[in-house]
Amino acid sequence: MENSFTEIMNAASILDFEKLTLDTIEKIIQSGKINSLYSHVQTIDEFYNIRWCPPIHDTQTAREYSLLFEKRILSFKYDSLGELLQTINFCRDSYTVKAEWEEYIKHNDSEENYPTLQFLEHELGLNPQQDSPLLAQAIITDQRSLISFVEKWHTAQGENKKWNKPYAPTLENTKLYNFINQQKPEVWLKKIAIQGSVRRGESDDYGTFSGSDRNNTYLLFPLDGWTLAECFRQSYENK
Repeated sequence: MENSFTEIMNAASILDFEKLTLDTIEKIIQSGKINSLYSHVQTIDEFYNIRWCPPIHDTQTAREYSLLFEKRILSFKYDSLGELLQTINFCRDSYTVKAEWEEYIKHNDSEENYPTLQFLEHELGLNPQQDSPLLAQAIITDQRSLISFVEKWHTAQGENKKWNKPYAPTLENTKLYNFINQQKPEVWLKKIAIQGSVRRGESDDYGTFSGSDRNNTYLLFPLDGWTLAECFRQSYENK
């Protein structure tokens, strides 16, 4: 069995995930001991130790995410789709769909068309009180950019695609997957996600947005990155 990321990190005299830097991660990759940030991750705890270590946690902008791919720290070829989607997820796994949906509704027009908690629960079989959401911004800001992201990953993976690692805690939900499999991603993405925006300098629970004068947009899903990856797997394989 190959060494885990933790074992390789410790062998490089890095004994604490808090001590990781982009430079040290890049050096480990360049040494050939790992192919990418997650190529040797073997457990969910190990994944989250890496995902929330300072250099990855501090990645906020589209340019910063792009640099991670340019440096091969993140990889469409070697990392599973679930790992990548959960890395761009600004919600921790302790967050709930219900709390994030209610926060969104509090700050937006109640007449706006968005999937209600009742729809998520009764039509998709989700449990908003327990299920974890995904908040994507910066590198993924709308349905089109998400589909493009998945297409890049799908092309880079070749024949044996790693949609999720064995440790990924995907939801077992027949009602959700039946709903997904009846439609193309372009359709079901619009039905299950919230498209939100925050103007420059305006702050909400997701932080303070800065940059251009354009609205900074984000996508809020009632699924985490692991389950969203499984939805895409079923969509692609049932075409």
